[in-house]
Amino acid sequence: MSVKSDAAWQSWSEKQTYLALSNLLTACAALKIDSCPMEGFEQDKFNAILGLDQKGLNAAVIAPVGYRSAKDHA
Repeated sequence: MSVKSDAAWQSWSEKQTYLALSNLLTACAALKIDSCPMEGFEQDKFNAILGLDQKGLNAAVIAPVGYRSAKDHA
C-alpha cells in the first residue's frame, strides 16, 4: 500500500469536485437554468474572499448559475 503525498491528495480532491459539478450541471439543464463550469480564475483571491484558506480549503472550479435575461437572444 502506497502513501499519497500532500500534492497527490490535493490533486485527487480537486478532481473529485468534478463529480459534484457534473450533478450541478445536469440538474441545471433539467430545470432549464443556465450554468457554465469555469477554470482559469484566480484561486487565491476566491479563497481569500470566501475565507476558504482559513479553513484549509481551496477553490478548484467555479460555476455561475442563473436564469437568462428575457432581453438576451436565445
